[in-house]
This record gives sequence, C-alpha cells and structure tokens, in this order.
Amino acid sequence: PVVPQTTYLRHSSLTPRGLSREMNLCYKCLRHIMGHKWSGPFLQPVDPVALNIPDYPDVVKEPMDLSTIQRRIETQMITTKEEFAVLMRLVFSNACLYNKPESDVGIMARTL
Repeated sequence: PVVPQTTYLRHSSLTPRGLSREMNLCYKCLRHIMGHKWSGPFLQPVDPVALNIPDYPDVVKEPMDLSTIQRRIETQMITTKEEFAVLMRLVFSNACLYNKPESDVGIMARTL
C-alpha cells in the first residue's frame, strides 16, 4: 500500500547525524510541518519576481522559509530550540505581515 507523505514524515526517524537530542526533535517537528497539506507557500523562499509582488522586500525585512531552516539545522547553523523557535515564528509572522488575515496564505500561516 502507498503511505501518504505526511504519515511517512510524521513517523520518519531519518534525521541528520550529529544533532543533539533537542535539535533532533526540532528537525522532526520541522519535517512534520513541511509535510502538512498547507505548507506549500512556506517551503521555499518567496520569489517576489515570480509572484509579481515587488513590494515584498520593502514589507518583509527578514525573509525566512522552512527549507532554509531545514538546511540550517542540517549544517548545524541552528543549535538550540530557541533559535529554531524564533525562525519558525518568523516564517509565519512574515506571512501574516504581508498577507491579509482573510487571504488563503494568511489563514494557512495562522493555522500552521
């Protein structure tokens, strides 16, 4: 049988080598969120040109996305759960800052 992606990610024990127990848990949490059906807008850096939103860099001063957080954990640039939490909050606060609360992305950000 085919296992849905979110189920696989939720139960996956595949984490990068060398992470502390704390960061291992953060990584698993991140992968779980990345597997959510509404995670799409947050998986990669926002491309203001492709999305035709030229004012994005003027509004969002510190962009962040889930794949950047993943890479930073994998390369041990993030080493504490506090750093992880700050960056995760930044992803969703940026989305709420730029998008209207009733927009799809605004709703997705608040939900995740």
